[in-house]
Amino acid sequence: RRVHGENLMQANNERRLSSNSSDESSSATSVVGDPVDSLVRRTQSLSFSHISQHVRLFSNTVKSRMSSFKPTQADLDEMAWECVTMVSLSGFLLKLGHQRKSWKRRWFVVKNEFLSYSLKPGDQPIGLVKLNCQLRHHFNEPDHVIHLEFSDGRELSLDAVTSEKATEWIATLTEAISWAKRQNNRNRHYSNMMRSQSSIQFNTMSSSPSSCPSPPALPPLPDLFDFEEEMAAEAERLSKLDKISLLDLVKRLTLPSGATASFAKQFLSTYHLFTDGFQLLEMLKERYLIEPDEEWPEPKKGRFLSLVQFPIRLRVYNTLRMWFELYPKRFDSQLISETLKFLEDETDARLIRASTGLLQGLKTKLLGFSVTEEVDLFPTVDVQPNTSILSFTDSQIASHMMHVEHALFRKIIPNELVGTKTTSHKAIISQFEKTSCWVGMLILTESNPKQRLLLVSRMIAIAEQSLRLKNFNGVKEIVSALRDHPVQRLKKTFEDLPRDKSLALKNLSEIVADEAGFSAMRAALRREQPPCLPFVGMYLTQLSHANDILDTVVDGLINFKKCESIANILQEISSYQQTAFKADSIDQTLLHLLTHLPEPTSFEERCKLSNILEPKQRQP
Repeated sequence: RRVHGENLMQANNERRLSSNSSDESSSATSVVGDPVDSLVRRTQSLSFSHISQHVRLFSNTVKSRMSSFKPTQADLDEMAWECVTMVSLSGFLLKLGHQRKSWKRRWFVVKNEFLSYSLKPGDQPIGLVKLNCQLRHHFNEPDHVIHLEFSDGRELSLDAVTSEKATEWIATLTEAISWAKRQNNRNRHYSNMMRSQSSIQFNTMSSSPSSCPSPPALPPLPDLFDFEEEMAAEAERLSKLDKISLLDLVKRLTLPSGATASFAKQFLSTYHLFTDGFQLLEMLKERYLIEPDEEWPEPKKGRFLSLVQFPIRLRVYNTLRMWFELYPKRFDSQLISETLKFLEDETDARLIRASTGLLQGLKTKLLGFSVTEEVDLFPTVDVQPNTSILSFTDSQIASHMMHVEHALFRKIIPNELVGTKTTSHKAIISQFEKTSCWVGMLILTESNPKQRLLLVSRMIAIAEQSLRLKNFNGVKEIVSALRDHPVQRLKKTFEDLPRDKSLALKNLSEIVADEAGFSAMRAALRREQPPCLPFVGMYLTQLSHANDILDTVVDGLINFKKCESIANILQEISSYQQTAFKADSIDQTLLHLLTHLPEPTSFEERCKLSNILEPKQRQP
């Protein structure tokens, strides 16, 4: 238009110079035909005010044409739905490269029908795709691998790492793909309607802009119903409560924005302190069945279903999955049946994929296929008579002690250490008592002073080897035996102890001392990498103190700060159970001897043996 107008202007100038007649009187004539061409032809001969009139005339002409498009009520409802519905999610995923088939960590953002990714949050996107695609899952891959197949043959492969995270991303991507399809259909629909209006021609208009009809008033835009602010305020309110009701705890657990993984684990590991599984399941059911108000307008209902109901239902599924995967022993047959009934009766069509794995796991456990028999960790073997533990080297003894005790430590079920009558920690406590008593009895039953001195020196050496293996439980066993009153009172034996062994015993005693809540041992543990074996009694003392000092329920409200402190202790125990200790080689004979130590003797019996070795000196 601009080039054509310049050519016309140049031609007009030439005609005006060659002609003696003036064309200014023609400026008041009406404009007929295309307003743009008419405006260009008259540019040189019109004054500024006349040009402004023609610009307004052209603008009103366009408005008049647009006003002839009158959408139906269904079109307005569809536009309102698109205005108030939002699909959004962001987080780190692994992306498979197209050329180099390697997985790389990228920050992905879903916004309506678009998926973008960048190196980290806040960076400029390095990739953007419109989700005109299909969601696929290959049967021979883990549940957390997602494939997006596009019509042009491209495929985008993503890995969410965990099943819970994959469930959330699959649900959001499904909504975004549906959004893209609705957008495409709506665009085609309106494009067809606009083409049907193209037959309307511009009518002959006068030069007066006021004669153009004004467009009809558009219907008011629907209220956006900002649920985000309400949800953010609710999340902030719940996070600040120290004493909280069970209903508010379940709300915080299933917030649409999502609870933190640490809070979910804290809640699930300690809920048995203030409720039971059946009540918790009923609260989750009630939360799942949340519905919009019947009196709300349709756009508000649609926004509620998309932004509130669907995320809450997804959180309920993730909570049930985490509950079952982390604590399967808390599900008896009756609780499993109730959970299955709820999942089968109330499954949301948008969450069928998310519920499939959970349903299968619950059914398998209900049928008894998931019940495993107890396996003897240390089977009995034939041992030659008169075989002694001391016939092995110090490093062998320390290594096998770590192997036995760490295996028993990993059998502990942390969340059962408080509020239940669990026996999973009894085995390692029994092993601790037997080992400590065995060390003490070796010394107290040795009548030869020189041999007794060598035994004490060797026990200190085994304790040093245990410290190198990060077996703080084993160090505590030996130090406790040497600091036991019947052994410690043998002054003649300890006076003859070499200086290096005396300093080593002092250093070991300081590390495992119980002063200030085992602060020295905690500091030493923080400096080490797993596998480590902490002293179990340290955690049992902490749990007993945390559980007894404060009430769990006060005036009908739950003291969740107490639950958090207990959960943190249980989480620390669990963290040291993840990595198993692997000895260089296992001698079955030594393993049998360490796991079949004699039962501990009484304190009185040990005192008698000590008095025989070094009788009490009578006061003059």
